[in-house]
Amino acid sequence: MKRFHTGYVKELFVRPNDVFRLLAIFLFAAIGCLAQSPNGTMSGLVLDPDGRAIVGADIEVVNDATGVRYPGVTNSEGIYAIPNLPPGPYRVQVAKVGFKTIIKPDIVLNTQAALAINFTLPVGAASETVTVAGGAPLVETESASVSTVIDRQFVANLPLNGRSFNTLMQLTPGVVIAQQPSGTAGGSAPGQFSIGGQRTDANSFTVDGVSANFGVSSNGLYSGASGTGSAQAFSALGGTSSLVSVEALQEFRIETSSFAPEFGRTPGGQVILTTRSGTNRFHGEVYDYFRNEAMDANDWFANHAGRPRAAERHNDFGGYLGGPLVRNRTFFFFSYEGARLRLPQTGVIVVPHLDDSGCAAPAAVEPLLNAFPKPNGPVSEATCTGEFTGSYANSATLDATSLRVDHNLSSRFSLFARYNYAPSMTNSRIYSLSMIQVTPVNTQTLTGGVNMLFGKFTANTLRANYSTQSSNATQSQDTFGGAIPVDESVILGTLSKANTYASFQTLDTEFYGLGPVANNRTRQINLVDDLNTGVGAHQLKFGVDYRVIFLDKTPHASAIVMSASLVKGLLQNGKLTQLTGTTNAPSSFRTTSTSFYAQDTWKATSKITMTYGLRWELAPAPAPHGATKAAAWLNVDNPQEIALAPFGTPLWSMTYSNVAPRIGVAWTPGAKGSLVVRGGWGIFYDLGTGRAADVATFFPGQASDVTLNVALPIADAGGYLPTASLSPPYPLVSAFTPNLKLPRSYQWNAAVEKLLSGRQVVTATYVGQSGRELLRQAALYKPNPNFSSAFLLTGNTAWSNYNALQLQYRRPMSGALQLLLNYTYSHSLDNSSNDVVAGVAGTVISAASDYASSDYDVRHSFSGAFTYAIPAPSGLRAFATLAGGWSLAGVVVARSGFPFNGRVLTLSSVTGGFAYSRPDLVNGQPLWVSNSGTAGGKELNSNAFAVPGTLRQGTEGRNDIAGFRLAQADLSVARTFKVRDKAHLDFRVDSFNALNHPNFGNPAALIGFGPIYLQSTEMLNNALGGLNPLFQEGGPRSLQLSLKLGF
Repeated sequence: MKRFHTGYVKELFVRPNDVFRLLAIFLFAAIGCLAQSPNGTMSGLVLDPDGRAIVGADIEVVNDATGVRYPGVTNSEGIYAIPNLPPGPYRVQVAKVGFKTIIKPDIVLNTQAALAINFTLPVGAASETVTVAGGAPLVETESASVSTVIDRQFVANLPLNGRSFNTLMQLTPGVVIAQQPSGTAGGSAPGQFSIGGQRTDANSFTVDGVSANFGVSSNGLYSGASGTGSAQAFSALGGTSSLVSVEALQEFRIETSSFAPEFGRTPGGQVILTTRSGTNRFHGEVYDYFRNEAMDANDWFANHAGRPRAAERHNDFGGYLGGPLVRNRTFFFFSYEGARLRLPQTGVIVVPHLDDSGCAAPAAVEPLLNAFPKPNGPVSEATCTGEFTGSYANSATLDATSLRVDHNLSSRFSLFARYNYAPSMTNSRIYSLSMIQVTPVNTQTLTGGVNMLFGKFTANTLRANYSTQSSNATQSQDTFGGAIPVDESVILGTLSKANTYASFQTLDTEFYGLGPVANNRTRQINLVDDLNTGVGAHQLKFGVDYRVIFLDKTPHASAIVMSASLVKGLLQNGKLTQLTGTTNAPSSFRTTSTSFYAQDTWKATSKITMTYGLRWELAPAPAPHGATKAAAWLNVDNPQEIALAPFGTPLWSMTYSNVAPRIGVAWTPGAKGSLVVRGGWGIFYDLGTGRAADVATFFPGQASDVTLNVALPIADAGGYLPTASLSPPYPLVSAFTPNLKLPRSYQWNAAVEKLLSGRQVVTATYVGQSGRELLRQAALYKPNPNFSSAFLLTGNTAWSNYNALQLQYRRPMSGALQLLLNYTYSHSLDNSSNDVVAGVAGTVISAASDYASSDYDVRHSFSGAFTYAIPAPSGLRAFATLAGGWSLAGVVVARSGFPFNGRVLTLSSVTGGFAYSRPDLVNGQPLWVSNSGTAGGKELNSNAFAVPGTLRQGTEGRNDIAGFRLAQADLSVARTFKVRDKAHLDFRVDSFNALNHPNFGNPAALIGFGPIYLQSTEMLNNALGGLNPLFQEGGPRSLQLSLKLGF
């Protein structure tokens, strides 16, 4: 196990301005930041029978699970407020001399909830106690936020594929699981979700009030937004178990549209995870979840090709134990989760086809092409390529261990600490399918917190966190599909293999690589403090949140990339179209962000609550750390005059005007508080770091050289490796405009929420947002003689708009049924859905011409979840015992498809990489044509597209084709057996995609490369971002059996 090093903390004090920042944090400790706290608040009015305020009434809020008591008192307005209450079950007692004492039990406080509970005290002796009807109000009457809370009971009973919270994310209106983007440099975008029309890297995850956005990529060159505070620290399997296992989760809240200044740092969804703590009762559980291919349906493409099901083995096992160390004072909660997985997969790819006639390979070429699997589908003598369909099993492991300890020194002072260690690893076939990539990911977090009450109306919370995540990747080959692994000497010649990466690719097939990819690591320090105080009808909050992330990137020291335009041409001339040699240096970056806010929640009247204030974001450009050099650039608005700034110049100038005003209003017009009208408006800023971590990865950290028409074989690839230099001509450059601003989003909403009879709530919400000065990267190719390659310039040239109608019905557990239904009708538009726009060699893409539906635009989306405890039949006791204890649960998701467009692929002789553009459309031709032999019964019409005669953007619009839809139902049947006293045994069967409805990913849509690129070649679960495909929506039916023994 890796250990924490105190030296990392000392790095904070390397520079004087760092000391100033830390001093500022503690100077502002009295004006802290409830923004990150998962705790909730209870407040309300205490009145006498004539409706007059009662001053000085004693309030006592008691946590029924831990016995901890939280005192309070009403002020001159008769208002009380008890902040910083951990989520859990409570009862409230109100006492005042001359009035009877009232007790209200069975109040469940959710994460970040603001409950308004009013009391009218009857006249009488304080010794007389009256217990009133319990339960928390189902409608939050004092919040203007649009949010969804998934409580512990729902989490425990729903079928969660992969035992991650990804399934639960969809149970919130406005949340879309995004597709993996294609055609953008650097591979996939970070993140898995678009929330409220925001980019996938605009979401903020917190665990116990501190940031969980410290994820790092295993990519050697392109980090994307990982490593600078935008990407979540998910496991190698793509799930949240690296942060919190399901058993260790108390509940979570997703804020999709909030106008309280306490929320921020990013404009997307605020995902607030709260971990479980121990109680006064010992409770524990051991469990095992099991899957096998014998219980699953086959992949549609494997069936279509007559291939059997690949092997599947999945065991998810573990347990937890929680309880008191000292009753009513000290508690612990320990959790362990282990996973062992063999994931069945089916791949359909294009591979070289070799024979003795027109597709014979020269001796120097044959080893390179033999490293691909052999075709087992249709072949083309004209292109010397063929289809290959293969079934295989990828493997993955996870071990997540956590321990939380809570200690209450008194009712006014409490502490907690939580440690989490979660190594994970994947072993996967990718791209050529004869290539295997091993990717270990290690995650550690350590969080501590202090809650303090001062006087009658003031509370303070301090949280500190240190987190780290490391990820590396190595690629190799085997004999899958008849492949013959290529010896590295065929690519490298006599060049040393140590820390050298080698790869081969053609335009019309996949690619493969050999050797180390990267070894990267992030380290996060997050300090959060908050102060909450009441003044009359005002509840004031002030705060600061300081975070610093260190990113260490260690790519392979050198790389040789062999590229051929087409297999046929390679066979005919025995030459590579180009060979790219690169040398790389390790780099380190430091990203700092500080947030301040001031907020007032004003109980303007008994029916109107206003929340308003300001948030101030300070986010300087990421800075090189240690010996790393990073290049800043001058005159970027004039390509002919772009010049290198002196080293040490910030990547962009820091802006101090990032002040975000917010206002939200909640109005309760009825007398019973059963109707709430909400509305709000606010400005939100994003981090703006984009792909800053790639700056040093290219120039000056990388030297690259492209050589054209290279004859095979290669005697010594070392001759193609350039020597890094700080002098022009400069190789591939990643740059930012020196006047870069933080991206901002204007957001507004209006909502109506109604409490119906039978504990049912319906909500209708309009949500809008307008993104301005978003990041977008443009590719300038050899802008002036000082450059030998592309100049990738990131600036504030993107914008977005989103409008949505969101409907929600919820019925908390009442009787035997719990139900949640959501529907969203929305349209998301932008001119770039992530930070990178693919370039067209020799041109600059107009920002305005790309304005269209977002990559994650989903016009219609429905999700629903239910749990139902089947009543035990009456009659014979033996029969009732046998038939009792059964329950049903399910999750249903249906949505329209993701948009996409055709793509023209070009091999750039400038960068050595691929460039994508759009084709021309042919008038009068339909985009889709029927084909009963393909997935979904249709394919793109090859006659509807034409490749432009010159290198330019075609006439087809961006994202103008509607993709395949999704429909899936996950169901669960469970039985609980009582085992002595309070012990129980749970048996459960989960069926994911129970109806085995086929869902498909969009075609690759590469124009001019044959029909396979115009058809869907994968099920949807393989096309969606991040999460392991077995656990993602859109796959074939999969059954899971589980046993739990608990007490």
